Amino acid sequence: MQQFGYIRVSTSKEEQLTSLKNQHQMMIDAGVPEENIFIDHGVSGWKKIKRRGFEACLNACRNAAKSDEVTLFISNDKRFGRLAAQGMLQLEELEKNGIKVFDLLSRGYMSVTGDQFFVTGLKLMVGQQESQRMSEMQLRGYEQRRAQGKAMGGKSPAGYRRTAEDKGRYEVIPEYRESLQELIQWAADGVSLYQIAKRIQADDVLSEIFKKRRGSNPQLLRETTLRTWLDNPVLRGHFFYKQKGAIIHKAYDCHEAIMSDIQYRAIQYHYQANRENLARWGGRKHPISASYLRCGVCGGGCIIQHSSGNKPWGQKYGRCRKENNCEHRAGTQIKV
Repeated sequence: MQQFGYIRVSTSKEEQLTSLKNQHQMMIDAGVPEENIFIDHGVSGWKKIKRRGFEACLNACRNAAKSDEVTLFISNDKRFGRLAAQGMLQLEELEKNGIKVFDLLSRGYMSVTGDQFFVTGLKLMVGQQESQRMSEMQLRGYEQRRAQGKAMGGKSPAGYRRTAEDKGRYEVIPEYRESLQELIQWAADGVSLYQIAKRIQADDVLSEIFKKRRGSNPQLLRETTLRTWLDNPVLRGHFFYKQKGAIIHKAYDCHEAIMSDIQYRAIQYHYQANRENLARWGGRKHPISASYLRCGVCGGGCIIQHSSGNKPWGQKYGRCRKENNCEHRAGTQIKV
């Protein structure tokens, strides 16, 4: 008789890692060979997604069942899956292939034939209802945190950290406050994102905050990354909650602010002015070339313009943005 084991944990939290070790030890104590133990790490049994470890375990059991008796060990019925109907269908398919399923926690076989049909179905239904209650409690916890303006998770914005008293609140790292305020003032004064990225590269503190390499192989901060950081509401003390890309709730004055509303409006004004200036010239940024073209005189960024008037349509010309008060006004044709 061949024995196989299946282990699953839903998250990477410490208590789940402990559960993983306990499940693994249960398999070893039951006599399951190490090479026949399959694991799904960080995969929920509630969601209808593909569990690679579980699929590999079932395939191994089916292949072994062609020539030998097979028993699949699970630590408890919840590891098999959170959906009762799905679990019943899976058990029925395994029994047709001559594969037995043994629950180590209840010390008994799971079956959908005879009297065991109702017992197994009841156990899976109880597990599904427990999962639904846990999901409802989790949603209520999310709603409470949202009402209080607390962060749900993820990384802290550059220059911020979570407070020691409440991990749902952000605070500015004290040694970075002065440098960040200077950076924000640059943006409010109309300094271009490209020039700010160059200043970040040259500054020891700012390059450390944004974790940019320096030296023989420097890397400038992407302008899109810098704008995303400047637009983050946490910098103004707010927190906006999104779901599928859309803002569903706004919480104000719940974190330490480093940008004033006046500075934010000034930055947005410069964004809009740049867009209007680009439209006034009749040009638009090329999605591929714009980030690579630099002025041969000042080294600043270029805008891409389409030809107009009597010139053949479809030709593109690069022009300096004049970020450094550059006097270079001629356009260079781009052959694509």
